[in-house]
This record gives sequence, C-alpha cells and structure tokens, in this order.
Amino acid sequence: MNRHIIIGTAGHVDHGKTALVKALTGIDCDTHPQEKERGITINLGFAHITLPSGTSAGIVDVPGHRDFIRTMVAGVHGIDMVLLVISADEGVMPQTREHLEIINLMGVSRGVVALTKSDLVDDEMVGMTRLEVHELLEDTPLKGSEIVAVSALSGYGLNELSSALDKAAAAVAEKDAGGFFRMYVDRVFQLQGIGCVVTGSVLNGMARSGQELIVVPGGKKVRVRSIQRYNLPVDQVVSGNRAALNLTGIKTDEVYRGALLTGREISASLMADATFSMISTEAEMGLWTHGLFLTGTFECPARIHLITSERLKDGENAVVQIHPEKEWALVAGDRYVLRNSSDTITLGGGVIIDPNPLHHRRRTPALIKGLEELARSVLSGRRLPGLIIRELERHGKPFTAGELAEHLQQPAEEVIREIPHLDEAVIQVMGAASEQLLISREADERHSALIIQILQDRHKNHPLSVTGLEPNELFGKLGLTSSATGKKYLSGLLERMHQEGLILPKGNTWRLVSHQVQIDDKRQRQLKWLEETILGFGMQVPVGKDLEKAASDEKISREQLHMMLGYLVQNGTLIQFEGDFVHYHLVDHTRQLLLRELTAKPQGINEKEFRELSGATRRMVQVLIGIFLREGSILRKTFYLYISDKGREMNRNHQDF
Repeated sequence: MNRHIIIGTAGHVDHGKTALVKALTGIDCDTHPQEKERGITINLGFAHITLPSGTSAGIVDVPGHRDFIRTMVAGVHGIDMVLLVISADEGVMPQTREHLEIINLMGVSRGVVALTKSDLVDDEMVGMTRLEVHELLEDTPLKGSEIVAVSALSGYGLNELSSALDKAAAAVAEKDAGGFFRMYVDRVFQLQGIGCVVTGSVLNGMARSGQELIVVPGGKKVRVRSIQRYNLPVDQVVSGNRAALNLTGIKTDEVYRGALLTGREISASLMADATFSMISTEAEMGLWTHGLFLTGTFECPARIHLITSERLKDGENAVVQIHPEKEWALVAGDRYVLRNSSDTITLGGGVIIDPNPLHHRRRTPALIKGLEELARSVLSGRRLPGLIIRELERHGKPFTAGELAEHLQQPAEEVIREIPHLDEAVIQVMGAASEQLLISREADERHSALIIQILQDRHKNHPLSVTGLEPNELFGKLGLTSSATGKKYLSGLLERMHQEGLILPKGNTWRLVSHQVQIDDKRQRQLKWLEETILGFGMQVPVGKDLEKAASDEKISREQLHMMLGYLVQNGTLIQFEGDFVHYHLVDHTRQLLLRELTAKPQGINEKEFRELSGATRRMVQVLIGIFLREGSILRKTFYLYISDKGREMNRNHQDF
C-alpha cells in the first residue's frame, strides 16, 4: 500500500511557490480571478503528485504575502513536511523567516528547500543564497534539509527536487490511522445533483463512505455519502490525505470553514492550557494579552493568561491558559499560532496540553509545577500518561479506563495500554483487566483517611454501638457520585482497609478495629433503668413518646435514649420490630406459650385466640406475630397461625432443656 503524506509550501511573496507547484504537478493552484489579476496567491491552493517511490503527496500551496498569514497558518497545520521556497535572486526575506518560524511552531521537522529562479542568476549568486539558507536553518528542526536549485520556467532541477522530496518523505513517520477521525474544513461548496461537499487535510484516523461524522462545535451529525482523494473516488481516507467529502444531512450554510469533522463527539470548551513560545521581536506579552488564535482553519479572538511567567519577550517560553471568545474542540497535542489583535504580528504559538482545564484564577506553586510536568510529558511525545495523571488529580474521584478515555477524548485501548506504565506513587489502580479503576494516590489516601475520621466520629457519638456505618452512608459522606464506578471503588477501598487491619465488618456495617464499647457506672444505671421500664410495660408495646418523656425525667436526651435502645438490641436484651421494642424475656415467654398451643392444635389458632392466650394488647400481638414470622417459628395463612418445622424444633429443644 502506497504511503500518503501532505506537503505544505512556505516562503516570501513572489518567490515562485505556485509556479513551482504547477511545474511539479501540472496543476495551477491560483484559480481565483483576483489571484490571476494580482499575480499572487490569496487562498489556499491544492495539488497532488506521485513521488518516484510511489508515495502519494498532497500539496497545499499557501500565500506568501504578510496580509495572508492567517491563510498560511491554516494551510500548514497538519502537514507532514514543508517545501520551503526561496528565490535565488532575492534570498531570505521577511516572510521567509516568519513562515519558517510558523513551520517550527507547527512541529514540522522534515522538508526540502527549493532555490527558485536559479536561471536568473549566476552560479556564484546561487552559492551565496545556499550559504544564507544554511545559516537560516542552523538552529531549526530543518537543519540539514536538502537545498535544490530549480527553475519553474525552464524545468531545471525539477527531477532533483522531486527526488529530494521523495527522500524527505521517506523519513516522515507513519501516521496512526487507528485513532478517531478529525479534519478541519477549509472549503465548503454545493455541487448540482450531489449536495454539500467539504474539503480538508485529514489530521487523524480514518473516514469511510457511509460513516457517520459529527460537526463540532455544534454536534450536528452527518453521513459521508462519497469520498474523493486528489479528485479520484475512494472508499476511505486516512491521516495524511487531502480529502473531499460529500455529506448528507447538512446544508452548506450549516458547516463552515474552521469547523471540525470528527468520528466521535468531542467536548467543546472555552479554555485550554498550552505551552507558548514567543517569536516576535516587535512586541512583549504581559500577564494578560489579547490576540488572534489560529489552529487548522479555526480562528477566533482570545485572551492569553501567562501562568508560569509575568512577562514574555522574544525567545522565551511559558505555560499559558487561553480563553477564546467562541467554543472550540481541541485535543491535547494540537498546535496553534497566536497573532496580535490587529493581525499584523505573529506573537508565537505552541501545543495544547489540556483542552478542557479548570479556570486557573490563582497561580499557585502546585499549579505551576503540575502544568510544567504535563507540558514536558506532552512535548516528549508521552502525552497520554501526563494527561491521565492530571485528569485523575484534578477530579479526585475514581474512573474506569473507558470513562477516563471519554474525558480525555482518547481511544480507550490507548488508555488501557498505558495503565501498567503509570507511576504507582501517583496513581492507585484497583482491580484487574477490563474491571480496573483508577484514582490519584492522593485522592485515594484522602478517602481512606476520611473514612477513619467518619467512623471515629460515629463511635464517639454512639459509644454504646458495636456497629459502624453502612457503605451507602459512607458513600454519601465521602462525596462520591452515585455511579457504579464510585460504589465499586468504595467496596474495594473498604476491603483493602480491612486487609490492612484498619476496619472490620459488623453486620452490614463497617467499624474501626480499635473501637470498643465503654460503659461507665452512670450509663450502666441508665441502661438498667431503661430495661426495667420496658419490662414494666408488660404486654403492651412501649409508646415512643411515653419512653421519651420517662427518659427526659431521668435527664436522658432523646438521642441518648435511642443510642441506649440500640445497644440493648445489639446485646439481645431487647428485640426490635419495625420501630417497636420488646424485652426478650417477654418474647421468649410468649413464644413458649404459643408454640405449645400450636403443637397441640395443628389446625392452628387465630389472632384473637393468641391475644387471649397471651393477654397482650392488639398492637403487641401484631408485633409478636411479626417477630415470630421473621424468625420462622410460625407460619400464617389468612387469619390463622401454624407452627413451622423450625418452631417444632424450638419447642422440642425447650422441653428437652
């Protein structure tokens, strides 16, 4: 399969970029009447060529005039290599330097230099221009690029230039077509009988005929009816292709130059954290600067907030937060250029490191350190680990790999691939394989410490309770979202704390290992009073308000009363049923009476007979029946009570005893 790359031209106005592209490809990129009239390129032009090795190359021809730098930036965004065009008779000019600086900001490190109009000067002049170009490229990523003298008019050097482009193209890294599709729209038009057509350079991934795509910002869903690559129909396009997509489900006035076509939803935002390199010698940047933000064909006014510096001048770098005037849809690693507000100076540019950050109102040392670390990871090519760490630290909650990938707008498989390599001192990973949960180590330790504190408070306020708190109660107190991920994380954390010897399960609750019920003499007297008081109610259910009044007379608060009731239930002195409390002696005595009666009367007895047997009030009968049904000693059918197998066993054991 042939490789596909995109070559962008660059260079000063009237140095022969468009003429050279036409000589190489046979395609005239100046198609607008105004371009013909003025003799300069105004809009982006597009051509294609098959290089000697078979590599297919799309060529984006950009304007060289300083009034069209914005168009130039749009043209070189996403290119794989540059064809830097310098006239042999004029040499390096202002836009040569500015275009080269923009190429550097775009991260383009491969290219070829064409010395055009070489037929107009002698060999000595060509040699001098070569030396000037060598000096120009010395401190740039294009250092060592091949320099070829050519003439678009005579054809001199074109074969050598084609070979040089082929050699440089071979060194361009293969693009991964496995990510999700992204393409900035640079042209929109309507074709009779066909419909809406958009063109652009494919930045990432792959698009196929019939595929659904999304226009962002906005979220409009469209379908690809057909595709052309370099004017030929194809079934798909991939990273490195120039593409024309015929879309259905949208009108030409609903999509525009600067829109982004994607293969999946991307969250639009109004902020981004980024690196920034200042290249202008004509201006300085203060803490806040207004400028024109350019990436792909998207452009909008923006405010730039310096985070790691107070001021910037030529050659200095910083991490910044960018606030655009309209929504955008960026991903980490995207490159951009910043012009001044009047669009007369290129201030600099950089790389997006976080496309959806929090608003940094305070420039704290911790924030600066974190952003600088993230910037290093993104610029080193290991951007995903840095993004994972930052996202987890920022939210302080657990994520599955899939949830994290969605937040980061990255393929889930790439996130999963990075998990084993994350720093264990920074990230806590729970579970295995597809069930893994991730949370920042700091947040995990904070949740663990908070659970200890919550249980300490619980035991302090309920000293008579041997139980702790149910997971659902802890869940709410920890502030975890009520999602399956949060609940699964808490379950794993509680189990780990159990294994570490910090907490113990008690019933359906968790309590501290160190907790012990402490009963002083005063509390012991109060408990004895409460037990005797409940016994004193005999065969009627103690009414809550009566208990509370009696407790108040004993200087026992309502909260203390319920704590004491809970304790007596836990140690078996009282039996609780739906908010009512009965002494176990009364329950045991009544059970014996009832089981003997039911053993003697296998046909069962009704509730009235049970009330007469026990001497209990109507409400107490209902409570006792509820207790016996819950324990399984009796059965109820319609209005009759029967002894169960368990009840017979209990009756026999009591008689044997």
